[in-house]
Amino acid sequence: MAAVVALPLVGLTLLIAVAVPGVGFDPSANPTPGLGLPSGVLGVVATFGLVLGLGATVNAVFAFGEEFGWRGYLLWELAPWGFWKASAAIGALWGVWHAPVIVAGYNYPSFPVIGVVAMTIACLSFSPVYTYLVIRSESVVAAALLHGVFNGSAGLVIAYAVADEAVLSELVASPVGVAGVIAFGLAAIGIALSGAPPLTREFAHDTATSA
Repeated sequence: MAAVVALPLVGLTLLIAVAVPGVGFDPSANPTPGLGLPSGVLGVVATFGLVLGLGATVNAVFAFGEEFGWRGYLLWELAPWGFWKASAAIGALWGVWHAPVIVAGYNYPSFPVIGVVAMTIACLSFSPVYTYLVIRSESVVAAALLHGVFNGSAGLVIAYAVADEAVLSELVASPVGVAGVIAFGLAAIGIALSGAPPLTREFAHDTATSA
């Protein structure tokens, strides 16, 4: 579930992105050059399947190193703060942690300074979903799977949602821009409406012990 949930979130991000005035959908885009996948909607579906497989394996292995710190150790340390406060704190730290690579041109090459703020906002919106899956699955591996598949499939938004202006392509129609924030924000609202699961250090300790 943790691996699969990334796909509808990225799909929703793509829909939001192409709905923005000045942003178009390029059905001829090939986010996986050299593989010869079909074009159009069928190509999008095939590519989503490909990134699911790679994201849940290769990408997830690399993502685990990061998630062990955020949703493993730090979530346990901040568990007494409860679900929302812990998620917000981890999200903020997670975003700022990216500052060196953002300033160097990662994700927002045209906006290296504003990009740090944008990345922090994005991570804040992502964090409740990650926290929710870790608590429900009782394993930080869930966060690694979501992280891996999201990283692998986020490129689809960049490939298929095209815009002439950098502010639209990098800050708005992007998985770490306004479109991604809205998509994950809607998921967070869903968690709030359904009731966020309790987060306590005893829960985390019991999980670690049983594992």
